[in-house]
Amino acid sequence: MPDCITAVIYDRLSPKPVRKEPTEAQLAAIEEERRQVAYRQQACQEYCAFKKYEVCKVIFDEFSGRITRLADRTGGAELLEITRGRKIKNIVAYKLERLFRSTADGLATIDTWSAAGITVHLASESGQSVNTGTAFGKMIVTTRLMLAEFEAGNGAERTSDAMRRHVDAGRMMGGTAKYGWELDPDRPGRTRANPVEQETLATMLRLYDELGTAARVATALNKQGCFNRRGRPWHHEAVRRILGRPLVAT
Repeated sequence: MPDCITAVIYDRLSPKPVRKEPTEAQLAAIEEERRQVAYRQQACQEYCAFKKYEVCKVIFDEFSGRITRLADRTGGAELLEITRGRKIKNIVAYKLERLFRSTADGLATIDTWSAAGITVHLASESGQSVNTGTAFGKMIVTTRLMLAEFEAGNGAERTSDAMRRHVDAGRMMGGTAKYGWELDPDRPGRTRANPVEQETLATMLRLYDELGTAARVATALNKQGCFNRRGRPWHHEAVRRILGRPLVAT
C-alpha cells in the first residue's frame, strides 16, 4: 500500500433487533437507516475530496457504541491496526459519536492518535478536527464525549421506561404472553386471562402452600398430568419464575 494514501473513513450503525417477520414500520426504519448510512459516508467522501485526501479504506461497523469499545468492534480493531502499522494521518467520521460513545475510550484513543500525529476530522462540522493537545482542546473533546455518552445512556433509559409503561398497561412487548394469559383478539397488543392456565396457576399456588418448594410443586403437577403450555412436564425453575410474577392482570 503506497504511503500517499492519507485517510481512513469510519462509520458505525447501532443494530436494532428485528423480528423474523418485520412489520412495515420496522422495514421503513431499516430503509431510513440505510439512507442515513449512505448519506454519512457520502459526506465523508466529499470532505476527503475537498481536502484532496486519498482514501485507503472505508470501514463500517454494526455495533452498539454505548456498550462496545472501538477496539472490541470488528471494524474498530481494523482501524486501530491500520493506524498503528501505516502512515495514515487522518481519520474521517461524520460525527464523533460514530467513533465513540464512551468518554474514557474516546479520550484514551484520541490521545494515542494525537501522539502519533493522527488527526480525527468530523465531516458533519466542515471537517473540524479533534485536538487533545491543548487544555482547551481536551476540555472541548471531553465535553463532547460526555454528551455523546449521556445521550446514548439517556436514550436507553427512555426506551426501558417506555417498555415498562407498556407492560404495566397490559400491552405485549413482543414474544409470547406470560403463563396464565393469552393475546386478546379484540384488543391488539393486550392480553386476557387463559381459563385453563389460570386453573393451573391456582393449583400451583395451592401446592406451593402445601409443599413449600418449587421442585415439589413441579413433581406434583407432573404426577397429576398437569403439564406446561407446550404439553411437557414442568421444570422447577419454570415454576419458580411463574410464582415470582404478579398473578393478577392489569
